[in-house]
Amino acid sequence: MKSETGHFHAYLLADRVIGSLLDSDSEGTILSIDIGGSLFDTVAGNAARASHHRFVSSPSLVRHRSQLLGRSPQPRPSDIVEEPVLFGRVDGFAQTADDSETFESYGPHFEAFATCSIDSWAAGRQGLRLIHFGDPVLTLDQLAGATTTLARDRPVATFYTAGLDAWDLLSCLERYGYRAMNLNAEEVQLADSPGVADFGWIAIPSERYAEVLSGKSDLVHDQGTPFSVWQEVVERNSPARLQRSRSVFGLPASTPPLIRKFTASEIVAEDDCYPVESDGISSWRWLGPRPRTRLVLPCALPEIYQLEIVVIASHLQDGLGKCRVLFEGREVQTTVHGTDQGTITFVGHLEARNYSGCMTIDIITPGTVSAVGADPRALRLNVQSIAVSPWR
Repeated sequence: MKSETGHFHAYLLADRVIGSLLDSDSEGTILSIDIGGSLFDTVAGNAARASHHRFVSSPSLVRHRSQLLGRSPQPRPSDIVEEPVLFGRVDGFAQTADDSETFESYGPHFEAFATCSIDSWAAGRQGLRLIHFGDPVLTLDQLAGATTTLARDRPVATFYTAGLDAWDLLSCLERYGYRAMNLNAEEVQLADSPGVADFGWIAIPSERYAEVLSGKSDLVHDQGTPFSVWQEVVERNSPARLQRSRSVFGLPASTPPLIRKFTASEIVAEDDCYPVESDGISSWRWLGPRPRTRLVLPCALPEIYQLEIVVIASHLQDGLGKCRVLFEGREVQTTVHGTDQGTITFVGHLEARNYSGCMTIDIITPGTVSAVGADPRALRLNVQSIAVSPWR
């Protein structure tokens, strides 16, 4: 696990462990709480396609906030009806406080969100077979709200450890009768220094841990081969019945999507941007009014990535050349093409110890903004898409 190749092996191992446990389960529900597209979210989707289990996707807090931010000032009835569930400790409200806002707004920023417990949501539904807790901000609250479900259904559970107190999480799992395995097929031992494989945990009911141990040697030694174009073709063209019995037919795990192009409507924005606009064919999003906007993009593995932001318009008087980018909080060198429209390209390293299923990008657009007719908005930068690919 000392290179990006090891991260592919972590993905394969998670897919094998979770897939084998779910294959022997009766039909049920797979719940993934995630930004959408992380390692465990992808594995959960694989497991659903390869079985009769129903896959349910629920947003993390950051995606939920972005969806609310992306609404028009007058939300449509469909926005309210289709609003996804945000899971928390209880059926009620969760309040967040952002102390980093103090400098800009002269006080911490508070937000309240309606939440539902997993226990309440699961009542009357098919039993849960897998829960992916992919939101480190709310993980411990969501666990507390799933006590009955964990005791009744005994689902497999997955976690990212970045931003969590590992001792608290492991203590909770032990109280619920679970044992945690890292992504090197080793039982988690917090007495040791965290290893590269500890960025993700698979929690297995204690009574089923022997199932994993019986095949552990195969999991460790069968590291698989690098993904290929042919593997993608085989996977894509396999009928559903083969997908549901891929261990019988020898089908590999689905290739993790490392090359992606996020349109404006798919980009998760945390703050300082206006709702997505569209002409029915393409979409775009204006950044502003303040000169710093945080965007979050899902990614399937810790990696070194190359990113290209496509800008289709700018009202910055100094143009694109003065824009700066922070990747995971650290400023990176950029290559800018164009003045009022063009591209901003950069490379960022998402380390395993900081991995929670996504990468954070801060776009800083300094300087004054030209007025746009009678539009009262401070339109700084118009982003159409962001392309992401592994750096070589």
